[in-house]
Amino acid sequence: MKQGRYGLIYKFFKSQIQFGYYRSGDCLPSIELLHEVYRVAVRTARNAYLQLEEEGYISLSPGRKTVVTYSAPPEAGIANTQDYFLARRETFRAMGQLLRALLVPLLREGSRRLQKHNMQQIKETALALEDGGFYISYFCGREMLLALDNQLLLDLYHEIVSYYQFVHTLPRIVHMERENRRYRQLARQTVEACEGGDRGELFSIYLQIQWLLDGTVFSYIEQAAKERPAPPEQVPFEWRVYRERPQLCYSLSSQLIWRILVGQQLSPGDRLPSYGAMAEKYGVSFSTIRRTVAMLERLGLVFASQGAGTRVTPPGEQEIDLRHKSVKKIASMFLEAVQIVRLSFDQVFLLLYPQALPDVGPCVAKLKRQQARGGALQPFFICIEYLLEGCGNQPLKEIWGKLCEVLLLGLPLLEAHAGALPECTLMRAEAEGIIRGVQERDRRQLHDGLRQLVLLAAPAMERLFPPDGPESARTRPCPDSISSNVI
Repeated sequence: MKQGRYGLIYKFFKSQIQFGYYRSGDCLPSIELLHEVYRVAVRTARNAYLQLEEEGYISLSPGRKTVVTYSAPPEAGIANTQDYFLARRETFRAMGQLLRALLVPLLREGSRRLQKHNMQQIKETALALEDGGFYISYFCGREMLLALDNQLLLDLYHEIVSYYQFVHTLPRIVHMERENRRYRQLARQTVEACEGGDRGELFSIYLQIQWLLDGTVFSYIEQAAKERPAPPEQVPFEWRVYRERPQLCYSLSSQLIWRILVGQQLSPGDRLPSYGAMAEKYGVSFSTIRRTVAMLERLGLVFASQGAGTRVTPPGEQEIDLRHKSVKKIASMFLEAVQIVRLSFDQVFLLLYPQALPDVGPCVAKLKRQQARGGALQPFFICIEYLLEGCGNQPLKEIWGKLCEVLLLGLPLLEAHAGALPECTLMRAEAEGIIRGVQERDRRQLHDGLRQLVLLAAPAMERLFPPDGPESARTRPCPDSISSNVI
């Protein structure tokens, strides 16, 4: 699956050709323009075009214009567009609610950190793409998120943008003149806000563009549903987290970490099944199991010996090489996930916590067992799993499930060094309050307890990796980003 900005370029032009926005004989933007607008290497832009050429969509010749060669009748483009958006109708409804809770707090914080050169870049984009509402939204949002210095967040943002497929072209495909006029007006206001260095106004304009885009999407879907009463099968949103890394290896490692450190389904001394048995159970290759066990060994969670199999070891029994590249990468991703959760926790918690909690007994029992064992961050995972089970918002379950998966990868590092981390002691002290919050269905107490675990997680990990430690974004203090006033 194509990812990153290469994937954005490839997917955007492929979909717009299939939608009929670009037709046979039309010229696509030059590679040099893509290089400037997307801020990617020339080679990256060229590779995206080469992939389109290989699939028969365009003709790319050195020194000449890039021409669309894909030919289809206009009604095919209309059908493709309708099918694409109708197949995502239910997810779009849920996504709108989620993005307001998840991305808006992150974007707000990012807008506060914009520098003058960031404002200048947004201004130049708005001038170059005055009638491209989603384009402006994408680049403005990307600059805000770049200010947070969080690659995991950028990956998520690119996934969301790819799922929406640059809906700014919809008004021009179906001739929504009123929306086009409003996009142009907001583009001019974007330029003015950047010229005045008004970050608050820029953020406000950005939100207006987003709400206009939401209205454009649902207006189009409503009309398309009338013309095609039998909608196509729904396509859910998926977040492929581990860019340029073996996805299954990381995901399976998280599952096993859960079984050992959270679910207590495997105890120190227990032996894991054979590689072949695990490959069959989890439906993965033998080599994936081998990489997974190697990762768990580096995290000090298992010990593999030839002829004796692989046994679970107590946290801290094995020395962990904190300088190992893969360990540093896990710490980096952990810190990035903490930053996302920390900045968006208040609003997302409101979506996670329903008006009436289902049976709390199983959750309380898990929390008490974990409390007796003395875990630090484990109550957070237990409670979030419990809340996600009752959540009907599929994109929320997908994104926060993956964030917890990333956080689980860093859990063995905290557990192995818990005795030397004062934050872990403070985390354990929160367990009683969290249990009471679940038992008594006390929203505020549960919120405050889980929030405190998140706030303590970053400094605990950073204590293991001083400034020259993980090759990652550092989570910066944002005292005004976490507030319990919304509860």
